Amino acid sequence: MIQKLRKRFIMTVMYCFLPVLLLILTAVNCVYRYNVYSDIDRRLVYLADSFIGPPQGMIDSTPGHMRQWLDMNDAGIMSPYSYFIFSGYMTLDVRMQSVELLSYALGEDANPVLQGILGGAKDFGNVGQYRYYAAQRADPYNLVLLRCENEFEAMRSLLHSSILVGLGCFLLVLLLVTAFSGRAIRPFAENIENQKRFISNAGHELKTPLGVIVSDLDMQVLEGGETEWIANAQVQADHLALLIEQLMTYTLLDEKNNRPAPAPVDLSALGELLLSDYRPLTLSKALTLTADIEPNVTAMGNENALRTLLSVLLDNAVKYTPEGGRVCLRIRREKKAVVTVENTCEGLEGVRLDQLFERFYRAPLHRATQEGSGLGLSIAHDIAALYGGSIRAEAPAPGSVVFTAEL
Repeated sequence: MIQKLRKRFIMTVMYCFLPVLLLILTAVNCVYRYNVYSDIDRRLVYLADSFIGPPQGMIDSTPGHMRQWLDMNDAGIMSPYSYFIFSGYMTLDVRMQSVELLSYALGEDANPVLQGILGGAKDFGNVGQYRYYAAQRADPYNLVLLRCENEFEAMRSLLHSSILVGLGCFLLVLLLVTAFSGRAIRPFAENIENQKRFISNAGHELKTPLGVIVSDLDMQVLEGGETEWIANAQVQADHLALLIEQLMTYTLLDEKNNRPAPAPVDLSALGELLLSDYRPLTLSKALTLTADIEPNVTAMGNENALRTLLSVLLDNAVKYTPEGGRVCLRIRREKKAVVTVENTCEGLEGVRLDQLFERFYRAPLHRATQEGSGLGLSIAHDIAALYGGSIRAEAPAPGSVVFTAEL
């Protein structure tokens, strides 16, 4: 239980930390991108407003000059060819040469790119390593493209760095939370240990006087015969003995050092044995007890613990099945060993079936009409979880309930 509490604490802290970390990293990247694009867009608007003709030397440029300009731009040296301006005022020769140079820079035919920009609805956007500004789409059009390779690379580098920093922060916080989680839950762990110690000590202390009470009641029956009061006292004594036994079982399940070592257990043989024990009880209530047990179905666990699990399911079914009802035990092999106990049952309408596995929970209709402590199904649930299994309750039809344990 302490380990589960510690894991939940760690998971809760990390689930709270992760969105905050993602929010911070996302905000940093978004603010940086916004500032970069705002600066680029201001430069584009300036170029568009300042255009009075092609950049110096544009008409005499060749692909060789373009290669030299690209090398200069990659070295961080701004040249007149770091941008392209296309205007309806340009001569055809100038536009054709500019398109040729832009195609060389983009590595693809620039004509459909330009047509797509002028025919689109966005004033600003990205094309390859360039950012464009369509200042005017109608003739005479005005389109500016600015090479922003360094800015784009800086944004990508920041994103990659943010991912690495975020991952590092997450792992560091996870390490710190794991290291200090024991100290954080220590008060709760101490309270749980004190509760278990109290239950264990109280159980041992109650066993002796309870044994004396039971012995005295038996002597009264032998000497004076059984009366209504003695019979009622015996029923309550048996109920108290069952409660003490189940509480002691809980403390043993929670004690890691006292857990039974897992070993192959023949569930088929165990089920057949328990059926013979419960047949007299079913006959006394006129119940129909059936079984569908595949041979040689085994599961890893402790025989006594798995016997307790099966006994709890059968005892629960027999106890809460009304007279004339039916109880069916099925044991089969799927991916895991599957134990199913189905019985007719009333009073579960409006009840969340997962509540049946909570400690001391009993359905409202059965609290005053049936004996029990409300611990049986909770113990069965913990035994299944102890050996890597699970148990669930389903109501396939009104008046019927099915408990399925996968081991």
